[in-house]
Amino acid sequence: MKLLLVGNGKWAQSYISTLVGFPDVQLKIANRDSWKYLIDENPAGVIVCTPPSSHIEIAEYSLQQNIPTMIEKPLALSYQEAIALQQYKAPILVNHIHLFSTAYQYLKKSIASEHINSIVSLGFNKGPIREYSGLWDYGCHDLSMILDLMDEYPSSIDVSEVKTKHGSLFNIKLKFGQVETESLVGNGGEKRVRKLKVECGGLNLVYDGKLHPPAHELPLTNALKVFLAAIGGEGDPRLGIGLALDILKILEVCQNQL
Repeated sequence: MKLLLVGNGKWAQSYISTLVGFPDVQLKIANRDSWKYLIDENPAGVIVCTPPSSHIEIAEYSLQQNIPTMIEKPLALSYQEAIALQQYKAPILVNHIHLFSTAYQYLKKSIASEHINSIVSLGFNKGPIREYSGLWDYGCHDLSMILDLMDEYPSSIDVSEVKTKHGSLFNIKLKFGQVETESLVGNGGEKRVRKLKVECGGLNLVYDGKLHPPAHELPLTNALKVFLAAIGGEGDPRLGIGLALDILKILEVCQNQL
């Protein structure tokens, strides 16, 4: 299977090293000068791992040729720009990486039919400084899990910003009927922190972003497996851009409040 990876930055290197473990994959790497003509060679799938300002242009070019396309988060920096992808029929996978964690999926299955009372999450680090806000960089992770668990759009959205010596932290509060969630995200932390705590049915379930036995595969490996299966025609609830579009809408509301 011939795949094209567009991008060659730090996270793209993770794709490259992970795909080494897929012996049936032949990988080509494109840069800003070569991606169009390499897409024209009609690979089986395209992975877009560039700064988000270029995601939609590259993804659209791929999808116009009916090529399954995997896109790094955030899908875009504009909801209005991203909805252009809705018209295409080829499989799309937006890599909200924690949704592909075995530990997260175990937490989700543990909730099952239990009523969620509240969700509190922390997702921050010291940097990096990017061309876009840490709200968009880090907020995608927490929002992807919260929306995946709640399976609906929030009835209210509120955000506040705290400046630190490292950057900014954003406190995002959402309401889903009687259920409230709170997330502290951004690039203004002293160190890396990842935690999602779900209170439901008298249980307190925690996801910390780490591998726990018997889970041995990294989330990126699992995400790539889903993408390769989608190229082969298999479905998965994590395919499509509905969740990613809802995340962009929430982030735009937050951005406008600040």
